[in-house]
Amino acid sequence: MSEDSKELAGAGSHGAELHLEKARIPADVFRSALERFIISWAKNMESKGALIGHVKLIAEVNGGYYKLSVVDVGLGVERNDGLVEDVVTGGRIKIMAAVLNLEDEEVERSLDEVLEGLTNDVHLHKAGHHCDHDH
Repeated sequence: MSEDSKELAGAGSHGAELHLEKARIPADVFRSALERFIISWAKNMESKGALIGHVKLIAEVNGGYYKLSVVDVGLGVERNDGLVEDVVTGGRIKIMAAVLNLEDEEVERSLDEVLEGLTNDVHLHKAGHHCDHDH
């Protein structure tokens, strides 16, 4: 079969890596901000007509890891909490989504829209993007 199955299904996906540097964020604030972000991204894509396949996030930070997953907005966020420190000071966060009924570019635009809210809570920047201000 020579057809692209992703295209035939009307599927879209996007992933990114975010960097957290020179921070001092209480772990409970960090957890809460990431959970608000992932559910907001899933809801944003749904509002544009997407059917969620999955939205995933793993934070690998100085204090351990925090994994989040959304497969259905109605079911909420699934968590795997491996944070062992009380304060998060740096690390990276990998995020990705796979959905039906949106193209890759629309999934990326949705991420950019929702990411602004997260960066207000926890200063992050996309890997490969220059940060123009102090942390």
